Amino acid sequence: MLGPQTGGIALDEYRVLYKDDTATDWTSIVSPTIGYTDITPLVPGTFYTFKIIAVNKYGTSVESPTVRIIAGQRPSPDV
Repeated sequence: MLGPQTGGIALDEYRVLYKDDTATDWTSIVSPTIGYTDITPLVPGTFYTFKIIAVNKYGTSVESPTVRIIAGQRPSPDV
């Protein structure tokens, strides 16, 4: 179902932008869905700021509010 936030037009992709606290430039990752995107490499113990932009055939959305996280350790698989 397409809501009014998309203008009734299907979304083509999402752009996940992120940077660590020392960076001035954003890194962009393209994702076909927003449910899950693997972003590597993130350095454990480092703070990162994220924002998302939706894209359809008419252009890009406004940026989402930013979210700041601290990267954790990736769980190791059970042996």
